[in-house]
Amino acid sequence: MDLSTTKTFKIRACETDHLGQLKLSAIFQLMQEAADKNAKKLKLSYDKMNRLNEIWVLSRIHAKFFNIPKWEDEIKIKTWPVGVDGIFAIRDYLIQTTKGDLVGKITSSWLIVDAKKRRVKKMRDFPKSSDDRVLDKSAERVRSPKEMTLVSTREVQKSELDVNKHVNNAIYYNWITDSLSLEIYNEFMIDEILLNYSSETRLGDKIGMYHNKISDKELYVIAKNENLEKIALVAKINLSKRTVL
Repeated sequence: MDLSTTKTFKIRACETDHLGQLKLSAIFQLMQEAADKNAKKLKLSYDKMNRLNEIWVLSRIHAKFFNIPKWEDEIKIKTWPVGVDGIFAIRDYLIQTTKGDLVGKITSSWLIVDAKKRRVKKMRDFPKSSDDRVLDKSAERVRSPKEMTLVSTREVQKSELDVNKHVNNAIYYNWITDSLSLEIYNEFMIDEILLNYSSETRLGDKIGMYHNKISDKELYVIAKNENLEKIALVAKINLSKRTVL
C-alpha cells in the first residue's frame, strides 16, 4: 500500500506577500492540509485522536527551500510517514511545482500529548513508508544562544489560534518574517530553517522576538513568552538571494 499523499494547490492571492510571492507561513499551512489528508488515510485523524483525549503536537522542523512560488503558480505537496525516532513520529514533505521545479524539502518531528494533562505520551507504532527520506536525518535540537537582542514585541491575537486554542504552528513563521527588516525581507529568502517549538502560546500572551546574528545571512530567532518567562520557539535560519519561479 502506498502510504504517501500528494495534494495539489493553486497559489491564491491571500497566500502571497506584498511581493506577490508565497508566504512562508502559507507554505506550512498548505503542508498541514496535506498532512491532515494523509493522517485520515492512515486512520490517525484529529477526530480519532480527540476521542482518545490526545493531540498531535509539532515539535521540530528542518526545512530547505530552493524556489519561491508566486500567485497563481500550481504546486504539489507530497507527504508520508517515516516511522518512529525515539519519542517522535517523523513525517517528511516534498514540495514541487506541477512543472517539476523543486520548491522545498522538509522533515518534521511530532509528539503525542495528553490533551488535558499537557504531558507527552509514549509514542505508539507509527507507519513507515517505503519512500526515501528528503533529508539525511530528522530535525535536530536547536540550542538557544545566551546573548539575544530584542527586536520587536507582539501580543497573541484570536486570529492566530487553532482548534486546540493555542497559536497554530504556521503562524510562528509570520512572527519570524515580521521580525526581519523590510530591506532584508525584500532581498533575501529563508532557504533553510531549523526550528524547535518549546512551549505553547495562548490568547493575550506577550511575545518578545529576539535575534542573535551569526553573519549577514545566518541568525538565530527566538520567540519568548514574556508572561511566563518561557521560550516558545527557537530557530536557526539561513538567508539567500530570493529565487522566484
